[in-house]
Amino acid sequence: MMLKMLKRILFAALFSVSMLSVDGRAAEDLISRRVSGKVVATDTEATPNTIVVKAKTAKNKDLIVGADVTDKTVIMKRGGAASLKDIRPGESVELAYTRDGKVVATSIAAK
Repeated sequence: MMLKMLKRILFAALFSVSMLSVDGRAAEDLISRRVSGKVVATDTEATPNTIVVKAKTAKNKDLIVGADVTDKTVIMKRGGAASLKDIRPGESVELAYTRDGKVVATSIAAK
């Protein structure tokens, strides 16, 4: 039951972020962003692994970012190296990601 709900949250988040890329830019444009927020969910069983973070925009609106976590994603917790399995829902993180057709986490730092 929990896994089914997690998959729905991840799908909704990834769908929301993918809709953001429909803005008339050329497909080869690479966008890099950094957000701070709370982890909504992680999925270490999916391929690739995924993370969903709820952040706030400059206008104080909710922003949900769902990103793939690859073997190149740098993950830190309490100043040391970590894995996605060490990151828990509700934790505050800083997420750096790129978007070029898909959203990929470049770094995750748990606070």
